[in-house]
Amino acid sequence: MSRHERSHLNVAFLLDEKERLVPNEDTLTIQRGVFGSFPNFYLYVKEGDLDRFVADTLALKESRGPAFQHWLASYGVSRNKASFWVYADRIQKWFDAEMKSRGGVLDLSKYMLW
Repeated sequence: MSRHERSHLNVAFLLDEKERLVPNEDTLTIQRGVFGSFPNFYLYVKEGDLDRFVADTLALKESRGPAFQHWLASYGVSRNKASFWVYADRIQKWFDAEMKSRGGVLDLSKYMLW
């Protein structure tokens, strides 16, 4: 699970968000597991590759373009991969065990296609 916290000078207005962003105060939290019920995409990182993953992730400047596409190809689990359902089923099984009666079926309708 990852969560990107965008820092703002204020959140009083709906429009012109870019004018109130404070990028130097943004944070990214990465932790093992599932957060929420609508995953955007899954990441797969081997323990031995964690340092490289962190460095590659910190080097990203935007969520599009060739650098991001390379990052996705390196760490993301695309819906186009033959192994997608192996990952999705494994994560659902873990989610069921972790959440017990509080869980449900993860909704993949918003899952990123790349």
